[in-house]
Parts: sequence; structure tokens; C-alpha cells
Amino acid sequence: HHVRAWPAAETREGVPVHRVPFRVPHPSARGLGGWLLLNGRSRREVIDLARGADVINVHCVSANARYALAAADALDVPLVVSMHGEISCDASGTYRYDGDAIGAWHRLVDRADAVTAPSEYSLDEAERFYGKSFRRTAVIRNGVDLDLFGGQRQLDGPRYALSAGRLERTKIGR
Repeated sequence: HHVRAWPAAETREGVPVHRVPFRVPHPSARGLGGWLLLNGRSRREVIDLARGADVINVHCVSANARYALAAADALDVPLVVSMHGEISCDASGTYRYDGDAIGAWHRLVDRADAVTAPSEYSLDEAERFYGKSFRRTAVIRNGVDLDLFGGQRQLDGPRYALSAGRLERTKIGR
């Protein structure tokens, strides 16, 4: 399914889900026009959805940066930024050439009350890109609670693990 075909709001397994289009100013006339038309509405929608939140947590910083920052500032709540290798796994090269995206990333991190990452490598890489150490950091490893899947199992033969994700050159090495 294409993302635009998904409903703007729904409840999945008892959890309300809201989808807000995050546009970025693009150098083309069409891209800049789309951003100008949707930016204010998306910003207001994110702020309204965040009302009552105790914290705003941004994962995989991209077009969401400016909207999360606006909500955290408007509502005066703590902001946690969770890095997931955005710099080295930047398949489109955004953080190599797009000054607006780089600026939004820096403003978000400047405001962050804490920065997390699933590994020391990702955290170190983000700090190198930032140019200095973050104020507060934590490594929160990805993982699976085996108890959720029936506990330990005895398996005969070879063992396998499945990982699903985008197959990008940046993820498999250069």
C-alpha cells in the first residue's frame, strides 16, 4: 500500500494512530509550494496531537525534525531524540548536501534534553556530525523479549534469525 492511501487517523490494536504529512522545503517550485501549503497545517496538527504529552520522542530524524521541535517548544515539554544511524545510513545523501535538513537536524539536537541511540557507534557518529558532545546521552539497545514469544525453545539443527529492513548500499557496506 502506498502511504497516501492509508487513513489519516485510525485505531490499531487499541492504539490511536495519526499520520501527519511531514513536508520539507524542496528547491523545486513544486516542492517549495507543497511545503508552503502544508507546513503550517502539519505544524499545528502535530502540536495539537502532542497536547498532554509528558515528553516528545523523535526517532530517525528526517522531515519530522522541524515539527517535533515546534511541538516541544510550543508545549514546553522535554524532547528526546533517538538516532538510528541517520548519518551513515542516509541513502539519499540528505545530510551530505541539504543545508536545510542539516540545519533542522542541528536545531533539534540543540534543543534535545537527551539523545539516544541503539549503539555506541551510532551515538559517536551523530556526535561527530554535530561537532561536539551531546548534553545527555544513553545507549538503548534494540532487542527482543523472548518471554513474549513463549520463552526459550529447544531447536535441533541450525538456528536462524530474520531481520527485515530496506536493502540499501549504505547498510551493507561501500
